[in-house]
Amino acid sequence: MPPVRRWSVTLGIGAALGACGIVAFSLSQQAINDRVAEGQVVSAEVTRVWSIPVQRIDPPQRVRVRYVVDRHTYSADLVAALASSSYETGDTIELYVDRTNPRRVATSDKLASEGLPLLVPPALIFYSFFTVVLVFSAALRWH
Repeated sequence: MPPVRRWSVTLGIGAALGACGIVAFSLSQQAINDRVAEGQVVSAEVTRVWSIPVQRIDPPQRVRVRYVVDRHTYSADLVAALASSSYETGDTIELYVDRTNPRRVATSDKLASEGLPLLVPPALIFYSFFTVVLVFSAALRWH
């Protein structure tokens, strides 16, 4: 007799995590869109570029920028939930700065200063997809 209860629990957990990932991804992207729409536009210099070591074909790029707002110099590490434009050290880019917190910035191609938490929603969605594939492949082996 196949372990249907175990499969059901695994599918339920995977579906719940996937749903949480989709909601979190939507909310984070909306927050970035709002910052781009309403933020103060400043120029920033790219001071460092590196990839986040994850096992993906196109790993997310982290970009460290330096920018000035109201005569104060800030530095931020930007990351995108999905692959974005490619930058090089020394590039000048356009940043959108949150008017209430100048440490919160974003670019029009979805890089943002929220950092690694932006990577959690896609990871949850991937885990959900992986869980469904795993359970269905296990179920097919029983037949």
